[in-house]
Amino acid sequence: MDGSSEDPTRFSTVAEGGFELDRSSLVEPVSTLFKSLMDYAQKKPAVDNNNDFHNIALKSFKSLSSSSSNGGLSVGSFLRKGLDLYLASKEKEQEEVFGYGNWKKKSLEEGVFQVYENTQRTYTSAGDLSTLDYVAESEYRMCSGEEITIAKGYMSIIQYLASALPPGVIQLGKRVKQIEWQIQMVDMENGYGSNETSDYNRPVKIHFCDGSTMVADHVIVTVSLGVLKAAVVEEDGSSALFSPPLPSFKTEAIRRLGFGVVNKLFVQLNSNNNFPFLQMVFHKADSELRREEVPWWMRKTASMFPIYENSNVLL
Repeated sequence: MDGSSEDPTRFSTVAEGGFELDRSSLVEPVSTLFKSLMDYAQKKPAVDNNNDFHNIALKSFKSLSSSSSNGGLSVGSFLRKGLDLYLASKEKEQEEVFGYGNWKKKSLEEGVFQVYENTQRTYTSAGDLSTLDYVAESEYRMCSGEEITIAKGYMSIIQYLASALPPGVIQLGKRVKQIEWQIQMVDMENGYGSNETSDYNRPVKIHFCDGSTMVADHVIVTVSLGVLKAAVVEEDGSSALFSPPLPSFKTEAIRRLGFGVVNKLFVQLNSNNNFPFLQMVFHKADSELRREEVPWWMRKTASMFPIYENSNVLL
């Protein structure tokens, strides 16, 4: 992407049935509400502590935290409570909207809110925002800069970084059987061994499936979460990968940590045809007004847009 996908003014918001929503009256208020709620959850400083949206966020937090412990409060419940408070505050002002088929204003606002929830899920890989801990959300940080596509893929980055290393340093196809850490060490200085370092002075020993070993000062484990979960605890309680087993506070955190699925679907058009930057608003999955031909997975899709300006490839 070239940054265009991060500019909200570029998007046309279209509701199920092909109705383009008015940005100023239907999209922007809900967009501002969602941003205010997320800013509050992430402990970002408020520009104006007295505006309506900040007050809704404050009321949402107080309402939920008074009825449950902080440990039970989720990002999803906080967001939905904020939306309920917003809709309740506008209930007397709810007027009919025309030109949107069988859509009501409230259902359109709920649908737009769902768009931003779906977008937020892509940042966290969460299938449901109700599984995200509210307290931990304040620790989340977005990387700065634009999102970009890498023409030759991520491998080109790895190859570039590897080019600075001596030949033969990187070994591929070495399956790890066990990581032995906290090996008994002697003559240690600052935890890294003396100048006359031997294999037995290093705190990590890696055992490979082919019977070979390697010693190191540090090991960085970057396996996927599913593999890590399977590696830290065997059925008998022992560790499959680490010897000795990791501390209980680490294994408990790994056990509780969840993950979801984020799929990116690329569509290549025969020609550009100036395809718009789309945000897609759908009826609820159980709504009688939904179109049967729209699959369930598309209802969890937030947007579709060219990967860069005038591209015929859509994301």
